[in-house]
Amino acid sequence: MAGVVMGRRRADGLARAVVPERDLLPGDFYRTRDGVWYVRPPAGSRQVFRMDRTVTEHPDGSISCEVFVADGAGRVDFHGRVRRGLWRWGTP
Repeated sequence: MAGVVMGRRRADGLARAVVPERDLLPGDFYRTRDGVWYVRPPAGSRQVFRMDRTVTEHPDGSISCEVFVADGAGRVDFHGRVRRGLWRWGTP
């Protein structure tokens, strides 16, 4: 199933533990004080994931990156892209 969601940037500069996962909506993203990005994919997992891939930050505060999330057994849980804050996944 294909999907499109406009992401929402949350406050930067916080420690990861300060932002409870229950407070993050699908598509939310933020950067910690040490420069690490975290995202909550808009579909699939309800967890928040550290972005180990390249994240491009744009002047308007939006981000662009590819997001790939696998579960513990190596099965793909979410694979999509964020372009200037707009999440896209699945087959169009």
